[in-house]
Amino acid sequence: MKQAGQLSDKKSKFALNFKSYGLAILVHVLLLGIIMFNLFWNPTKKIEIGGGDIEPIQAQVIDESLLNQELEKIKKQDELEKQKEIEKQQNLEALEKQAQEKKLEIGKLEEEKKQKEQLALEKEKQEQQKIEELAKQRELEEEKTREAEKKRLAEEARLKELAIEKEKEEQEKKKKEQELAQKKQAEEQKKREAEEKRKLEEEKRKQEELAQKKREEEKRKKEESEKQRRQKQEADRLAAEQAQTEARSQAAALFARYIGPIKNKVTNSWIRPGTVRPGARAKVLVRVSPQGDVLTAKIQQASGDPIFDRSVINAVYKASPLPIPDDPRLYPHYRDFVFNFDPPG
Repeated sequence: MKQAGQLSDKKSKFALNFKSYGLAILVHVLLLGIIMFNLFWNPTKKIEIGGGDIEPIQAQVIDESLLNQELEKIKKQDELEKQKEIEKQQNLEALEKQAQEKKLEIGKLEEEKKQKEQLALEKEKQEQQKIEELAKQRELEEEKTREAEKKRLAEEARLKELAIEKEKEEQEKKKKEQELAQKKQAEEQKKREAEEKRKLEEEKRKQEELAQKKREEEKRKKEESEKQRRQKQEADRLAAEQAQTEARSQAAALFARYIGPIKNKVTNSWIRPGTVRPGARAKVLVRVSPQGDVLTAKIQQASGDPIFDRSVINAVYKASPLPIPDDPRLYPHYRDFVFNFDPPG
């Protein structure tokens, strides 16, 4: 742009100089023509030579002041033309400078508009991500509530069953006591008939009944203890399964946010083979340490191109350590994970 302006200035100056020189030459030619015309074409007096009359040549004197005035007028007009040309060139340069500044201002406004639009898109994306995370969290909380309700209903059913069994045992106990009372009355009747003999037999029978009751009570206690043990074992198993399910869900929700950064880091570490075909992809099984160091990496689903598969494995090891959640409690659930490697292009 600057070189073009300089070239335009040179052309303008050349045009002004050329025009000035042309006008000066034209004025001199006109003056010379006037002088020659007055010398040869304006005779006013005859001169006698050899007895003949010859008209003398009378030269007309040109007023020098008028000539100077004319020259001064032409010179001023020439300077005026030069000044106008210079002002015109300055105006053109000023307009060109304004146009350039306007263009820069428009470009700056367009860049600011583009940055604002980009910020708006990023903000909208972050809001959408927050909404999705809140939805997942709400779903996990609802699942926990359903599991707690299920556990509460199961506990109520168990307690109800225990109450029914206890009531049944009480009825059995009362029935036995009634039978024993009736039997005792009959024995007392016989006792009056044979008191001495009955005393020995009654004592023996009582001892046997006490032993039987003791055995029954021990058996009942053993069965009750075994039943409580099985119920506690079942409750512990359900609680362990519930904790395991919750841990897996939390680990899956947490680790899902790290798949993108892991894939980006592996992609940045990947060296594209010269023979790789477009659209090549592979599924990789990776085992990491709690710090994200890659322990093992192998192709779970090959791409059909051994060179490409080897480059993917090398990229995984090169990207170690990988970004993973810093939660030792959930580490067993994402120690081994699979991700799809499908590089762009």
